[in-house]
This record gives sequence, structure tokens and C-alpha cells, in this order.
Amino acid sequence: MFMLSKRTLFIICGLCIPFVMHAQQPGEIIEQDPEMVELEKERIRLELEAEKASIQMEQNRINEELQLARYFGYKYFSPAAAQAGGQATAADNLPVPTGYVLGPGDNVMVILWGDSKLQTSITIDRDGRYFAADIDKWLYLSGKTVEEAEQYLRHEFQEAYATLKGPKPTTFMDVSLGTLKSLTVQIVGEVASPGVYTVPPFSTVGSSLLSAGGVTISGSLRDVRVLRDDEIVNSIDYYKLFLEGQSNTDFRILNGDVIFVPVRTSTVEISGEVSRPGIYELLPGEYIDQLISYAGGLKPTAGLTVELRRIIERGKRESDDDAVAVSYLNVESLNPHEVIDGDHFWVKNIMEVSRQVYVSGRVKRAGAYAYTDSLRLLDVLKMAGGIQDEDYLKSVNLVKLDIT
Repeated sequence: MFMLSKRTLFIICGLCIPFVMHAQQPGEIIEQDPEMVELEKERIRLELEAEKASIQMEQNRINEELQLARYFGYKYFSPAAAQAGGQATAADNLPVPTGYVLGPGDNVMVILWGDSKLQTSITIDRDGRYFAADIDKWLYLSGKTVEEAEQYLRHEFQEAYATLKGPKPTTFMDVSLGTLKSLTVQIVGEVASPGVYTVPPFSTVGSSLLSAGGVTISGSLRDVRVLRDDEIVNSIDYYKLFLEGQSNTDFRILNGDVIFVPVRTSTVEISGEVSRPGIYELLPGEYIDQLISYAGGLKPTAGLTVELRRIIERGKRESDDDAVAVSYLNVESLNPHEVIDGDHFWVKNIMEVSRQVYVSGRVKRAGAYAYTDSLRLLDVLKMAGGIQDEDYLKSVNLVKLDIT
């Protein structure tokens, strides 16, 4: 029995040894094949380059958003807003604005009920007309408002349906809009993607600008122009919408209009103790008080001093080393103060060192404490929770700062 076990053990080991000797890992196979080694290196290199490019794109996107956030108003036309705005709302769900003018491509539904019944769809052709077989005549609707079209159709159908006439008609008419034509508009100037766009009916200048990717930071938000037949029919100041909520400042466009965004009139920055620091566009005749108003006003922590950094005109400076002049203004005497393109106003904070005492070192609660004329050193130490490790106390240094 013992001999049988030894033979059995010998057989099992003999069967296992070949598998152990011939088993190879994937890495060992690659090492034995130089071509596969190079392919693996190339694959890793391409993956790293793709990852690096992806990180760089994300970094660029973040930098663009951060820069855009500094310029007031342009977030309304940011890429995210443009993407959302570019998804046109179905025209069927939009309310018909007062005074909408019918044109080629518009569809009008006419329904008669009562003694006579009729349901017909009228689509205006490129010549502005439609042949109504039910009454055997051409109908001319282009150029008419919805209200004018309803009166016109009622008059034309009364000739074929007598029951529509009289003070007590027995046939009744309803006129409504069906599918409406899209508008073609040119968007040029300082926009992300200038060109010719097809936009939904009832589109405004703002929604059309979103179709073109929005206004770039080099473009004006104070003077967006609408041209019709080569004449300026409107100029829009979007600050009135953004700061005052005047929605009527936006303008409904017509087919063939041109939207032109000129270069911004000025670039003025305000920072420091204002509610909405940033870069603003001021029009000629607007002063620093208007700039502060655009920035949401002064914070309670604003001091009396405003630092102004102004770029000196090229013809008035000796070198670029003297290109910026620094001056200080008093908040109480700012109005009026001319604002020039490139100005940077910094509203200073109330000096934190004034009327405060700082305690540091071996105390329980180091920090700043309010100063009063009757304040004593012992009072300050008590406010700071007292001295730690009194047995090792060697000295107390009192330092006074002259801030005058």
C-alpha cells in the first residue's frame, strides 16, 4: 500500500510539472516579441496624449468661464446659455405677439360652423397669396396683421356664404394661426459665430444672438443694432434689461433683418468694496457714480478712499514705464468724475488696523479685539482668555503702530 502511494504521488507531480514550466504571463510574451513591445509603448503614449489634450481643453474652458465672469452681462450669452437658447421653442407653443405681420410661408386656419361647415388651411405662397377653391378666388394675406387678416377673410367668405352676414348670422367663422414661417436673419460683428441664421418666428434680438453663440467680450452690450433695409431701426442697451428688468428693451425681429454687434465702447473695471465687482462698459456721459451703481453700490465696509489707475495717452507719456497714473479720490466728492476707457477704480476697505488691538503669543484666544479709549492692557489679556503657562512667562511686548 505504501509503494502504491509513492507511485501515485510521482504520477501527479509528473503531470503538474509541464504546466508550471510552460505557463507564461502576458508581460513575458511581450518581452519576447520586440514588435509587441513597441506597439504597447505607442498605445500608452497615445492614451497619455489624449488624456493630456482632454485636461487642456477642460482647463481652457474653465479659464474662459472665469474670464467671462469678470465682464458684466456676458454670462447671459455664455456658451451654456447659447446652447440652451439655440434649442428653438416650438412655434405652436408661443403666444402670437400683437401686430404680427403675415408673410410667405405662414399658415392660417379657417373654420366655419353653424348652418354651413368648412375647415380649410391657407398657406401663403411666395407671392403673398393663396387660391381658395372653396370660394373660387385668390386671397391676398401677406403684409396683413392677424386682426386685419381675420376681417379680410370674413369679408371675402361672406360673398360665398350668405349666412355669415347680417346682425343675426347662422354661420360663424374662426380664424387662427397654424404653422408659421421661420425667419432668416444676418448676425454680424462681435459674436461667436457670425453668419446667416434661420430662427423661429417671434424671435427677439437676444434669442437670435444666442443662435450665433452669443456676444463675445469684445462686443458691446450697450449698443446692439438692428438694421432693416440698410437703416438702423433700433439700438438695444442690455444693461437696462440686466440691471432694471426692462424686458421691453429687447426687440422682435422681422425676416431679412441684420443684427450688428459693434466693438464695446469702453472697458472700465471696479474692484474692492462694491457688491458686484467686475468689468463694465460705460457710455459717453456716464460717470463714476453710475459705475458704482452698476456694481451694486458700496458695501458697508467701504472706506472713503478710491484708488484710480488710469492709462496715460500714448502721445502724452515718455515711455511705457510711465503708462499708468495713480491717483486717490474721496468717495464723498466723486460726482461727477469722468470715466475713461481702461480706468480701474479700487474702492478701499475700512482700515482693519484702526480701532483694533491684536493679541498674539501665549494666550488662550489670540486675535483682534475692539479698542476703546479706556481699554487697559489687563482688559485685553482677559478678553484673550488669559495667559497660558504663567510659570514660564518672561515678558509682555506692547507694540504700537503709527498709522497716521
